[in-house]
Amino acid sequence: MKMTQKAVSMKVTGIVQGVGFRWVAQRIANQLHLNGFVRNNPDGTVYTEVVGAEADVNKYIEMISGGPSPSSRVDHVEIHTLNPLPDYKEFKVTF
Repeated sequence: MKMTQKAVSMKVTGIVQGVGFRWVAQRIANQLHLNGFVRNNPDGTVYTEVVGAEADVNKYIEMISGGPSPSSRVDHVEIHTLNPLPDYKEFKVTF
């Protein structure tokens, strides 16, 4: 049985820069075997794209939306489905 794949982009607003948010997001993505990237945006938000098994992507969304690092605070998450699925080979923190 083939697992359903899912890909999303997320723009995260709140206290999400300078608090280890991207590194924790990378750790979560790696634990869930997801590929994609996370980066800081000039406007103070964080942007991430992930692709992988649907259940794992949903878990990533849940964990990121909760403010994954102790010093972070997530005020809003904008989520969009990506189609077609991106062909990422790993999960990276980009700058």
